[in-house]
Amino acid sequence: MDIQRVKFNLGRQVLFRGKPYRMTACVMRPGNGGFYFQAELKDAKAESSLVIADLKEVEEHKND
Repeated sequence: MDIQRVKFNLGRQVLFRGKPYRMTACVMRPGNGGFYFQAELKDAKAESSLVIADLKEVEEHKND
């Protein structure tokens, strides 16, 4: 996912590795002389499950 699409997708359903999650946050972290972004994702089926994923691996859910 491109960083410009994060605001639109916060609180919405997204896909990570082909499975649905709800995007709850985006975090910018320093590393390797620059910054990188991570998405905080809640599992759609198990609300107590939280995944921190590289933003590049997160896709918009087209049916939302």
